[in-house]
Amino acid sequence: FKKTIQTMMMVSGVRPCVLGLAVFVMLLATVSTATSPYCKFSTASADTNVYEDNKAQQQWWLDCPAAGLTHTLSMGVNHVENCDPNATAYGGQCEPGLFGPPRFSSLFGHEVCPWFCDSYDTSLNVSVYYKSTMARYTNTTAWASTAADRLLSWGFNTLGAWSSPLLTGDATEGQLKVPPVSPPGLIYGYTLDMLMSPFEHRFAPNPLVDVFSPSFKDSCTAIANKHAFERRNDTRLLGYWLDNEIPYNPDFLGGGDLIGSSLHVWSVDGQGRVITWLSDRYNGDLSKFCAAWGVRITSWAALASLNPLPKSAARASDNTAFISYYYDTYLGTAVTAIKLADPNHMILGSRLLSPDDALLAVMGKWVDVVDVHCYDQEPCTQLMTHAHEMTGLPVLVSEYGFRARDSGLPNGMGAGPLVWTQTDRAAGYKQYTERLVQLPFVIGYHMFMYYDEPAGKQLFGADSNFGLVHEDDDPYQVLVQAFTNINSAAPQIHANPHMYAA
Repeated sequence: FKKTIQTMMMVSGVRPCVLGLAVFVMLLATVSTATSPYCKFSTASADTNVYEDNKAQQQWWLDCPAAGLTHTLSMGVNHVENCDPNATAYGGQCEPGLFGPPRFSSLFGHEVCPWFCDSYDTSLNVSVYYKSTMARYTNTTAWASTAADRLLSWGFNTLGAWSSPLLTGDATEGQLKVPPVSPPGLIYGYTLDMLMSPFEHRFAPNPLVDVFSPSFKDSCTAIANKHAFERRNDTRLLGYWLDNEIPYNPDFLGGGDLIGSSLHVWSVDGQGRVITWLSDRYNGDLSKFCAAWGVRITSWAALASLNPLPKSAARASDNTAFISYYYDTYLGTAVTAIKLADPNHMILGSRLLSPDDALLAVMGKWVDVVDVHCYDQEPCTQLMTHAHEMTGLPVLVSEYGFRARDSGLPNGMGAGPLVWTQTDRAAGYKQYTERLVQLPFVIGYHMFMYYDEPAGKQLFGADSNFGLVHEDDDPYQVLVQAFTNINSAAPQIHANPHMYAA
């Protein structure tokens, strides 16, 4: 509650008296956190730990009382969905509420769903998984019911990112319509894409959003007022992801850095805000800045016309500080908008590949968990431990995966270890997950993903054996049996890591 109020005041600049009514209402809602029906992360003392320094640790746990989940972990699957992007791309409709209305794409020259299904094969011009499941089931509701029953029987309790509104619920005039399939014990996380839509994220010539502009604040407010407000009372909701793998490092910026890219691709107003930040950082001393960066300019405004900018130690240091400033502004603006629309649910943060210190330094005051994607053979223990120690937050691994050659898929693109057989794949998941949950600060894991990606040219390039089920919807039996055992044992391993540590 305290974090929520601070969030509102720090970013919005609203005076305490204006927030009075909102604070009173929130106080009533939070008089007893012990009786709150909403999902929360909390700690409990651990009698032992897996740290080499042998310091006392706190184990983190998930509780979702209304969903019947107590003292457990979030055990989930990404992309539990089944839409037909082929119909969307050529005049049809997106699955209601999943990705929003179709919109024109300059990349394809026609309307597309904002996020194509991962089963869409661009070489065949069809959603492979949708086509096969519609031959098997009478409709998508029947598919969703089967998917939910399967997940629960395999021991999963969470629908990960980009899951179907047939399972999570859809918006109807500002209210959350009860989903056709809503089994007890199955919660979900919701991705808001506050920074930009995933489609724009990957293909826009300028992947950087000017988070300092008034229009960005308006965009966050509009998104929160629709998607967060309608879910404010949903006790099945774990929380909100803000975005996915945000662009801030050279991997996303064509080898450039954030500060240089911002200066060269933003509008004049956006460039001005970057230059103002630099000027403030150097206390307005242009000559000091020029000496540090190795440039010759006679005014701060002239900085925007220098392309390329020379590399220097000062620029690298300033870029790191600017990343923190950028991300702090982004989080503050987005989280404030969400909390004003929905004060009840957790902020799951940005889904990050490998958060560096510039992000971790500002994350703790805005979000409830550090979310990481780790597609290695073993858990990224050093990275996660560092993230936890810097932020004091629990860690959720919301993407990880293993692929197998015997699936018949190319496996030419996509992250994660490539092994020979489904038996090897199951063994990889078992070892990874059991070692992961021994870490006391880990709050859960979401495997990637429900179904296999297609063998043809998929929109994001992947063609891999990521699924629990084949593209014809048949489960990989050895894998789902392994996960049934993994999920059953995970909370016990988390509670007693000393009994399982190698």
